[in-house]
Amino acid sequence: MTAAWRERLFAPEWAGGWVLTRWLYAVASLTLHLPRYDQIVDAQAHPEVVFTSGPFRVADTLVLSYPASVALWSAGLVGLGALARGGRLARSGLGLWLVTAWPLVMWGGLSARVPERLFLLVGLVLLLAPLHDERPGPRRHHGLPRWLLLVLACALYGSTGWLKALTEPAWWTGEALAYDLVDRYFGVRPVGVWLSARPGWTRALSLYTIAVEASLPLLIWWRRSNPWILAAAAGLHLGIEVAMDVGPLTWCTLAMYPVLLHPEVAERLWRRLGAWTSRSGSAR
Repeated sequence: MTAAWRERLFAPEWAGGWVLTRWLYAVASLTLHLPRYDQIVDAQAHPEVVFTSGPFRVADTLVLSYPASVALWSAGLVGLGALARGGRLARSGLGLWLVTAWPLVMWGGLSARVPERLFLLVGLVLLLAPLHDERPGPRRHHGLPRWLLLVLACALYGSTGWLKALTEPAWWTGEALAYDLVDRYFGVRPVGVWLSARPGWTRALSLYTIAVEASLPLLIWWRRSNPWILAAAAGLHLGIEVAMDVGPLTWCTLAMYPVLLHPEVAERLWRRLGAWTSRSGSAR
């Protein structure tokens, strides 16, 4: 690594966005973690049905008992609480959440699902971030964790966008989206069913999806285009949330946005918000 790249990666930058990302990540993780309690018997601790997945296939030889699974789930809940609160225990809470969530994913046969993998990967990056601040402020931090999230976001959007564009012709016509909107596993919401019967809408939304996903890995790096492509991607995710049921994936992805937003733009927005709230308070 050259000296110029080292300086760029580790240059201090405004770090207030990490406070919002930490809180949003904790809340999104709760939406993933809380429903697991009702699934422990069937997915983790059933004596006769053992799910196994992943390269290590640990569940082939070691089956979690019901008490052990509940203990892991409970410890993860405590970790998320510490992470959301911030302060000196935030990083320890995140580590506890990751250590307890990983076995539940492995033993539950869920490692192939995108939400679980994304939550764990984002959590690993957060271990390097400034987590103890309780609210955004003037703190500055080296940019390496943000660069890692940028790479993760580019891989996430680029792989889906370019695969749609190059290998799935039905996305150009809107047929693939129309089918997904009524898929029985993650579709069949009223808005999605309504859209699926309107080819003009599904084609326009499909082209919008391809354009956003394929261009984000390029436009997110530049300060001028960064906020615009993130706004377009946020609109895409919110539209998916209204029309489809993709679980907590939308909220985990959006949790990264306060940090993915260019630090100079984010700091300027924060200062404007602070000035506006100060004027509003003095006017009272």
